[in-house]
Amino acid sequence: MHDHADLSPDTADQPIILVGNPNVGKSVVFALLTGRYAVVSNFPGTTVEISTGKTDFAGGATVIDTPGANSLQPHSMDEQVTRDILYLNTPRVILQVADAKNLRRSLTITAQLAEMGLPVILDLNMMDEARRCGVIISAGALQEKIGVPVVQTVATEKKGFKLLGKALNTTPQVPHIEVTYPVAIEDGIGRICSLLPETPISKRSVALMFMSNPREASESLREKMGNRTTEDILAVVESVQAVFSHPLGYIIGISRSNVVDSLLDAVYSRGVSEEGEQAGRRLRRKNAFMAITITMTSMLLYLLAGLDNLSAWGLHPTLLHV
Repeated sequence: MHDHADLSPDTADQPIILVGNPNVGKSVVFALLTGRYAVVSNFPGTTVEISTGKTDFAGGATVIDTPGANSLQPHSMDEQVTRDILYLNTPRVILQVADAKNLRRSLTITAQLAEMGLPVILDLNMMDEARRCGVIISAGALQEKIGVPVVQTVATEKKGFKLLGKALNTTPQVPHIEVTYPVAIEDGIGRICSLLPETPISKRSVALMFMSNPREASESLREKMGNRTTEDILAVVESVQAVFSHPLGYIIGISRSNVVDSLLDAVYSRGVSEEGEQAGRRLRRKNAFMAITITMTSMLLYLLAGLDNLSAWGLHPTLLHV
C-alpha cells in the first residue's frame, strides 16, 4: 500500500503525463506505475496509440503515456500527438523519463517543458547502462540546478521505484531552465504573444512553435488561433526569418543546446580510468569527425532543398537533434 499525499482540489483530477525521447524505457515505467490494467486507444484523428491507466500514487491519479518525442515543437506525427496531449490536458505533473547515458537530448525536452510552464519530475532511467558506459551523473547537482525532483532508476529491475513514488507525491514545480534567444527572435516572441488568445501552455512556447516550424504550427493550431490571428503570426515569423540566413528552428535549437550544455558541464562526466580516458579520446575524435560531417551536410541540404522540403521529408528534426 502506498502513502497518498493530500492533494488540493485543483490537482486531484489532473493526470500524470509521461514524456520522453524514444527508447528510454517509458513504457516500462508506465507499467510499473499502473500495473496490468491499462486502456490503449488511438489519439483522435490519428493511428497513434495512447495508453492510460491509474496509479496508486498522487491520490490515484490517471497516467497518460505519450509517444516518444525528440522535440515538443513537432516535426513528426508522434511528436505532434505528444504536443497536443500537453496542450489539451492540464497535468498534475509531467514525469519525464530520460536515458541517463544520453542526458543531453533529454534535457532539451526538459527545457521545452520549462518554456511551456509545466511542472516536471525527471526520471534518469537506465542507470545500469550509464554506469557500464562509465557515465557519472550527479543527480543532486542537477536537481539543485533545475529545481525539480531528479530520481535515478533502473525500471526493468524496479530499482529507484520507491523514490520515484515519493517524488510523485510531492508538490510539482516548473524547471528553472531559461533560454534566451537572439534579440530579433525575442522581439518576435513578444509580438506573437501579444496576438495570441489565452493558451493552456505558456504563450512563449506557442510562439516558439510557430517560429520553429511555421507550417506545422499553422496547420495544427489554426482552428484554435483563428485564421486572422494565424496569418498575423505567420507575418511576424516571416519578418523575423528575414533577419537571419539560417532557419529560425535551427537557431532556436542551437540556443537551447547551449543552455543544456552548461547544465551538463555541472552534472555529467565520464570515468577517469586510463582505459576510460583512452576510450573517451577515441570517442571524442569520432564524434568530432561526425559532427563536422553532419554540420557540413546539413548546411548543404538546407541551402539546396530548403526548410519546407526537409520538413516534408522528415529530415528537419533529424538534422536538428542529431
